[in-house]
Parts: sequence; structure tokens; C-alpha cells
Amino acid sequence: MTRTPRRSAPPAGAAASRTTGTAGVIGLLVVLAGFLFLAIPRWSYTVDDAWITFRYSANWATGLGPYFNAGEHVEGYSNFLMMALVSALIRMGGPDVAMPAAKCIGLVSAMGALVGSWAAARYLARAAGAAEREAGMTGIVAAGLIALAPGFAVNASSGLETMLFSSLVTWGTHGFASGRPRRAAFAWGLAALTRPEAPFMFTVSWFLYVLAGTRSQAAGRSAAAEPSPPHSKPREWLVPAAIGFGIIGAHLLFRYFCYDGEWLPNTFHAKQGGSGDRVSYVLTGALPPVLGVAGALLALVGWIVDRRSSRSAIVVGGVALLGCVLPFYAGGDWMLGHRLIVPYLPLLAAFVSVGWLRLARRLLGNRSAWVSIALLATLAVAWQTQQAERRDLESAASLTATGARTGHGALADWLRTEARSGDTIALMDIGLIGYRNHEQRILDLTGLTDRHIARSPGTFMAKRFDLDYVFRQRPRWIVLSFLASGEPYSPIAPTQAIHPFSEIEQRLVEHEDFAGHYLESPRAARSDGDELDGLAARLGARKVFRSAATGHHYLLAVYGRRD
Repeated sequence: MTRTPRRSAPPAGAAASRTTGTAGVIGLLVVLAGFLFLAIPRWSYTVDDAWITFRYSANWATGLGPYFNAGEHVEGYSNFLMMALVSALIRMGGPDVAMPAAKCIGLVSAMGALVGSWAAARYLARAAGAAEREAGMTGIVAAGLIALAPGFAVNASSGLETMLFSSLVTWGTHGFASGRPRRAAFAWGLAALTRPEAPFMFTVSWFLYVLAGTRSQAAGRSAAAEPSPPHSKPREWLVPAAIGFGIIGAHLLFRYFCYDGEWLPNTFHAKQGGSGDRVSYVLTGALPPVLGVAGALLALVGWIVDRRSSRSAIVVGGVALLGCVLPFYAGGDWMLGHRLIVPYLPLLAAFVSVGWLRLARRLLGNRSAWVSIALLATLAVAWQTQQAERRDLESAASLTATGARTGHGALADWLRTEARSGDTIALMDIGLIGYRNHEQRILDLTGLTDRHIARSPGTFMAKRFDLDYVFRQRPRWIVLSFLASGEPYSPIAPTQAIHPFSEIEQRLVEHEDFAGHYLESPRAARSDGDELDGLAARLGARKVFRSAATGHHYLLAVYGRRD
């Protein structure tokens, strides 16, 4: 009788590693679930600019080409990949799928960015010599910091390309840092189709990859614990460059032939100069998710006191830092949640969380349990310190969604019954109104979809162009936005000041052609006391619709040409 050989038990270390890996995956799933819990309630919030992309997508899907107005070859969007994806979905499901499809792309991409942050932090931690348990905990902390960031949750369902870009940037940078340059270059190439600053950031990421590889070789065996791609053959850095720049070049050719020989999107000219306080935009967007100045300094101390070399950190930290400070040069924007900084937060969180790990290991030694507890405590601090910002963003997002329904949506529906096919509508908030009035030509007073206005001197929404350019086109309708101080939707006193929202609209109101052809004759308000009718009479408008802005009344007044 033969005896069945007894199977040898797996090594204790392997079993512990599997257990630790399983715990890490479970922790990541908890973070993803928590993120969805915070993000899904913001579903009703949609940035008006997202509807600009949707109109381009719908026109391309229906055979009019990737243009906002049929026959006008102007690239008034800055997110080709998002526009193309939504166009394909509209072709399959019709125009009503545009908004929910874009929001689903945003949520899925946001989770992809969180997983990328987790992976990048784990890799950096293991390169620093951390045990698997500590590395896994660091990854969870990195992903958790971003999941708890109020701006990240708000942008996830805004309808824009922010999260798609963030996911591609995170995985592209992680690819270069972890020695997968071809995958990295492909991800960065797709990112370059998603945001106009990506070609520059890809160049930086690729350069840091080459620089880091060279340094790793020069360091001899000091970084032996960290896998490093060989740089002895030129193809190891030329091939990813060819992949990334090849995709970028193909997109440039598409733009050149589709948009009358232009090499840059029209939005580049329209938004030149940015808007707002750049210093405040960067500091309030980048620092709170990583526990403010104190958290950033502690991470920096961790990287300094632990001098273990890390090739990966050069790539991850370099891209994160440059991406977050880029608005110092390009300027910020008016949208909720610091959308120009949000794409780089997953990399910043990975870099910072590993800095905390290195500091904790230096202070606590090999007591892995205490190191993990110290790291987890940062998530509780992050949740508490951002409570006020979270409440403010939730309130602003809810108010914006309400304003879009009672203002832009209601105006769009009214114009669909009053405007004729082919009418020109001149206005600033062209997104939702332009999407629902697809049979009308839209004259964009901000210049996003108008080349002449975009190339005029001045900053965004303050372009100094000859207003005769507008009136020569004899728009059938002009929509102007007005502001008044006070709580939105509360009554506006008859003596309360109401003023145009922008410098351009102020100039339009003062122009003689506006008074001669659009301003309504003085009339008495209706006897039923309808406030909006009274405001229309006061502003000399055909109709007024009430939108909302935090701390202000936001009114949309529509004027019809009388001849």
C-alpha cells in the first residue's frame, strides 16, 4: 500500500503576504465605496461648460462635424477624447444619453484615479524598503485622502473631462515610475487628447523618467531593492517618446485639417490670462487634501530624514508638484472644486503619504502596527479639517443645480418655443442653452466658440473687441446676465442695484444699437405682482429668468430684436 505524499505547508511568510494583500484590497474597496457615498449625491451638479462639449459631440454624431455651429470650424472645447467618447455614445443612444454618460465616465475614471494613487503609493513605499503591510496601508491612506477631498467628489460628476484626465495622468506617471514606459506613454498620449496642457506634462514626465533612470544607474546598487528599467539602449527611452509624441502629433494634424489650419484650440486664446487669484487658487486647491501646510511639511521632513534613494519619487513627486503649481502660470478658473489642480491630487497624495510613512518609520522604528495606526489617523484628520469646505461645496453645487434648472434650463425651453430655426442667439452661458437649442446659431460672447472674440485683447470674459462685430450679425436674441446682492431666490427690492455680470455685457447695454434695436419700451409690470415680469420691465427685457450664484441673485434677461 502506497502512502500519499503529504503536501508541504506554504511558508509562513507567503501566507502572511497573501493575508496582508487581501486586507489591502479590502481596504481599497472600502475607500472606493466611501468615495461613491460622497460623490453620487453631487449627481445633479453639472458644469455649464460640459454642455458645450455635448453640443460638439451631438453635431459630430449627427454628421455635422465636430463643430459647435454648423459650418463654423472653431475648436471651442479642450477635451477631444471626452468629446469623441460622448459622440460615440450619442450615436448609439441618442442625445439624451450625453449627460448621464459623461457623468458615468467621470465616476468610473475617478475610481481609476483612486486605484492609481493607491498603486503609486504602494510602489513608492516598497521602493523605500517598507514591509508589505506598511506599503498597503500607505496606499490606502493615499487613496483615502483623495476620496475625502471635497473638490475631487464634486468634479467626479460635473460632466467634464477632469476625472478622465486625472486617471490617465495618474497611471501614465505610475507607469514611468514603475518601469513600464510604453504603457505610460500610451496613457499620457490619451491624456494629451483629453486636456491641452498634457503634451507639456508628458514631456516633463518622460524627461523625469529618463533623468531618474540615469541617476539610478549612477547610484550603482544603492537602489537595488527598486526595479529600474535599463537605459543602456536608446530604445528604452526613444520608444515611449515616439508613442506619446506620435499620438500628440496625430491630434495636431486632426486639429490642423478640421479647424482651418489652427495648431492650438480656440479655448487657449479665449482663456489666455486665466482668472482669479492664482496664489489662493493653488494653495486652497492643493494643500487641504494633504492636511495643509503642516501635512506637506511633515511629508517633506520624511523624505529628507530618510535618505534612501527612490528613482520613482523623482517622477511621481515632480509631476505632482508641477501639475499643482501650473495655475500660477496659466491662471485658475471659476468652477467649483479647483478642477485644474484636482487631476494631480492622486499623485500628490501618493508622494505625501509615503513621506509620512518614512517619517513614522524613522520615529517609531520597526513597530509596524504603530506606523499603520499613525498613517490611518491622517484620514480622520483629513475628514475633520475639510468639513467646512465640504459643506460649502455641497451647498454651492446644490444651488448651481437649482439655478441651472430655473434659469438656464427654463430659458432654453422658452427659446425653443420662441426662436426660429437658424436664429442667432448671442450670450455668454452657451452650454445648456446651446445644447437644447441645437437648431439655432450661437454667438459666444466669451469667445470660446468664436475665433474673432477669442483673439481680441483682454482676459477671459473681459475681451475688448469692437461691439459692432456683434450687431453686424443682427442676432435675433441677446441674453445678458445680471447680478444683485442678496440671498438667491429672495425678493429683490425695487430700489436695489442690479448690474451686468461682466464687462462685455456692460458695454453691450451701453451700446446705441442695443438701445435702438433690443431694449424694450418702458412698460408697467403686470398687475398680478409677478416678480420676474417686474424685473423684465425694469431691465427693458422681453423675459427674465432667475438662476443663482452663491451670495448673489443671478438673472438671465433675454432681449429680442424688434426689427
